[in-house]
This record gives sequence, structure tokens and C-alpha cells, in this order.
Amino acid sequence: MLQTHTHDGTGSNGPQITSAGLASDSVTDTKIGNRTITDTVTAVTGANTLTNLLSMLGNMIKKITGKSAWYTAPATTLEAANTHITATSGAHKRASCHCGAGEL
Repeated sequence: MLQTHTHDGTGSNGPQITSAGLASDSVTDTKIGNRTITDTVTAVTGANTLTNLLSMLGNMIKKITGKSAWYTAPATTLEAANTHITATSGAHKRASCHCGAGEL
């Protein structure tokens, strides 16, 4: 008969297994399992669970893009917005204004 134990340090279950007791590369995505990002979790400082950290990043991405979900592509990239704003011709042509104070 197969015996099962939890390695929780109690009774005959053996010592608790810590990260020091794990072989290198033994914790894979398959063993960790899927995580779901909840983009309503507000970012806070300090350590947190992987799921909460990913959710906080999702919330920040949603705020930066202005979209309703973190995974929705933005209308433009920051690079494209910068190129548009700093253009020397077109709608945002950078030129000095020679307006009088009453003409602003």
C-alpha cells in the first residue's frame, strides 16, 4: 500500500520542505499552475503573492492604456505618441509663437 505524507514537520510526515530543499529548476509553470490576473487590484509596496503582483501590473497597464481591460491593445504606442507630439510638421508643428499677449 502506498503511503502518503505531507512533509509538514508533524508526526511521521517528515521535515517541512523549504525552498532550500528543492532541486534547481524543480518548480515549473506546470507545478505552479495557471494564474488569473484581476486588473482591479491596486498596486501596493512590498512583497506579495505571484497572483497579486501580476494583478497589480495588469491594473497599472489598464490605467496607462486607458482601456477597460489590461489585455486590450492600446490605440497607439508611447513611441508613436512621442513621434507625433515632437513632429516638426503637421498638427503639432514645433515653432515659436510670435503672438502678442492679447492674441493668446
